[in-house]
Amino acid sequence: MRPQGSIKVRADRLAEAVTAVVPKLRKNAAKRKRKPYPISLVYFADDEALGVKEARHALRGYRVRATGHWPEKVQVNGRILVALVAKYPAESEIELVALDEELAILQGKSQILLKRYDPPGEYGIVETPPKTKGYYGPVEWPPDTPPTGRCEWNDIWLFSARVPIPQHRKSTGEARKPDEG
Repeated sequence: MRPQGSIKVRADRLAEAVTAVVPKLRKNAAKRKRKPYPISLVYFADDEALGVKEARHALRGYRVRATGHWPEKVQVNGRILVALVAKYPAESEIELVALDEELAILQGKSQILLKRYDPPGEYGIVETPPKTKGYYGPVEWPPDTPPTGRCEWNDIWLFSARVPIPQHRKSTGEARKPDEG
């Protein structure tokens, strides 16, 4: 195991950063299998800060002061890191060592190893923009039907709303009168 980088940071600051990025589990989530929540640890040498961000879309991020040198990024399971870092005393200094296959957390005589998601030779989890849900464009009419033409009974529209087509409404006999009063 060859160290790629080493960085020192206070335990309370690292715990604050990781807790801000990793969402809490819901109450009933303890019964189900916990899904891993990958995070990226990135070092900003200009600011002497360690950045903790979500690995998939970078929707959440946090920076804390740290000293040392670090590889481009290290990706680990954030849920495990939250649980481990929260157990250290607040004023203690933690040393994070990026190894080839693991991330070592050193404090005093304790040494804990976390498996990395981005071992050498692999790029790890690639950061992508989040998918947007919502409007995808205008409804397309078939080329043989004019947009103002009549629709067939129970014609399927390209969206899921149940919108009554004017031709298919039941006649009420007479027009509704506006409420008086």
